[in-house]
Amino acid sequence: MYTKEPELYIHPLSYSGPYQKAIEVAEYYGFKVIPPVRGVSSIRKDMEPRNIFHRAYYLDPVQKILMSDYINSLNAPKSTQHMLCQTRNAQKKDGGGINLSIVGNSKSISEALIIKTAISILEEHNKNNFVVELNSLGDQNSYRLFLKDFILHYRKNINEIGDCCRTHMKNNPALLTVCPVELCREIRKEAPRPINYLSEASRNHLKSLIEYLESMGLQYRINNDLIGEDYTAGTQISFVIKENDSNDPCEQKILARGERYNRYNHNNQQKKVFPTVGISIDINQSGKEEYLEEGARKNPDLYLVHLGTEAKRQSLQLIELLRKKKIQIAQSLIYDDLSKQIKRAEYMNVAHTLIIGVKEAREKTVIVRNTNTRAQEVVPIDKLIGYLRHVHRL
Repeated sequence: MYTKEPELYIHPLSYSGPYQKAIEVAEYYGFKVIPPVRGVSSIRKDMEPRNIFHRAYYLDPVQKILMSDYINSLNAPKSTQHMLCQTRNAQKKDGGGINLSIVGNSKSISEALIIKTAISILEEHNKNNFVVELNSLGDQNSYRLFLKDFILHYRKNINEIGDCCRTHMKNNPALLTVCPVELCREIRKEAPRPINYLSEASRNHLKSLIEYLESMGLQYRINNDLIGEDYTAGTQISFVIKENDSNDPCEQKILARGERYNRYNHNNQQKKVFPTVGISIDINQSGKEEYLEEGARKNPDLYLVHLGTEAKRQSLQLIELLRKKKIQIAQSLIYDDLSKQIKRAEYMNVAHTLIIGVKEAREKTVIVRNTNTRAQEVVPIDKLIGYLRHVHRL
């Protein structure tokens, strides 16, 4: 039977309700279900999104505060990493969905994994034509320099912009990026772009994420208007998933929105700050939900161990392949440490371990190792499903 991992600060729950299908996909990718995080007294009303267009593009700031408080309440070491899943507005007829969060990991695999999970969830709900839009604001210094030049550009064109944008310049310059007025949109086309102000570390982070998206064959484009409101200053990456059914990006329906908010620290209180990536996925189903304490769980059939960045890229594709074939697998893509991966595999007592290293990623193969006998065989990925079905009866 499944053995609980050591230092498990979050005990996952079993879920039944309108988002059952989405939850199953999220759990397959390693997310643990927690109940919806409720309000806390420290939330300020002025943190609510102030613009309906902006609200469509960004994570709810209140949700980010709640998640921050929830993680702090666990009293877990800062090195602990969590993958969390919770439902949203299940009692409402419209506006419901699920939120995914990866906490404690600062590398681009977090964005790649959360985007891939979101797309798999949307595909399960018959959404199959996507484009991912993303942007990077870099570190705080990069963002500050960009914002200074961005505001200066609008001041030079103060006589051309509408009253709405003049108000935004005073109160919240980030809202200039979502003004729907045609004249303001034209001025915005000539405005400075945050991507041109990135530090080397931020450029490398964005480059790494793009390489993950390309390896998965996902359509993407840079959207310079994904900036974030003042309370998300310091957001390193913003991204949305849109239905790719229109030639005009402004008319495409947003299906999911996400951000990395590494430096988020609400109310300026001195608390532990965990690097976090979150995404909110719209499913628009409603119904009664039930959360139960998990009992004994069946062991996964396989555990996937990776070594290196190329192996992570290959692993993302392999996980989806196995999911569609209904072969259970566990993995720890957010970990780089080989010993931690092996330790998790041992606790789960899996029968077989799949290993992808640098050589295997290059040759598109995988090592299948018997956990008990240590016997292993190298199998081409395009023949892996047949091998597992025939040899190991999975």
